[in-house]
Amino acid sequence: MFKKLDLYIAKKFLSTFIFMIMIVMSIAIAIDLSERLRDFTDPESNLTLAKIMIGYYPYFFIHYVNLFSSLIIFLSVIFFTSFMSQRSEIIAILSNGVSFRRFTRPYLVVSSCLLAFSLVSNHYWVPEANKKRIDFENTYIWAASDIKNTNLELNDSTIIHYKKYLPSTNSVDRLWIENWRVNENGLYEMYKVIHINLAIGDSTSYKWTWNKVFIREISDSGEVVQQIEVLDTTFYFKINDLGYVNNAMDAMTTPELINYRDRKQNEERIISRK
Repeated sequence: MFKKLDLYIAKKFLSTFIFMIMIVMSIAIAIDLSERLRDFTDPESNLTLAKIMIGYYPYFFIHYVNLFSSLIIFLSVIFFTSFMSQRSEIIAILSNGVSFRRFTRPYLVVSSCLLAFSLVSNHYWVPEANKKRIDFENTYIWAASDIKNTNLELNDSTIIHYKKYLPSTNSVDRLWIENWRVNENGLYEMYKVIHINLAIGDSTSYKWTWNKVFIREISDSGEVVQQIEVLDTTFYFKINDLGYVNNAMDAMTTPELINYRDRKQNEERIISRK
């Protein structure tokens, strides 16, 4: 059971932990606000102070508190222990017959509780907050931003490069799709390349319109090259997948991540059969 010494140290620990959270997050919010100020004040976004303070920063706070929790716990221990040492409290405690192991017990108990809380939050609660944070960013910040010169690995057999992705028009300039497979020697080899000058995708489906398409298929017997002016087709990824794959995973709880992994593995099996 906790005694007066344990309660005293635990109180010091938790109060310093909360204080350090306020200090660190005040700095983080100030830095983020300075970076996002142009997006927040954009007349086209129609953002108000209430929308920003209610719809973004509470979830920003939750995400980064959990992200920095290990560092904040470390700083809290150093801060309040040095303060106790400066006031000679540690000397008084040890000189009264309390062993060092007994003295560190509340440290271990409180830090273990904070660790357990952080782990549960990271697996279940923080992703729920990230969903709202990322929805806000995609709606008011990234929607108006072009993404340039990006490489993506959609799966083990497909690599995508593009020069510019414009979310506002659902279009991609200079889209390059490479298909790879494992040969009989266990090495990866490229067997198909598709270069599209302008690709326009449907954000709600897998339908695409490709303009000025160059297709090169490589096999043991030689190469086959096709040039197509306009091609209406369906593909196994949506245009939205080009911009927010990493953020989408931040907004998934652990069960959702496992389902996402299984679904992607099933898609890869289907693609490999094709």
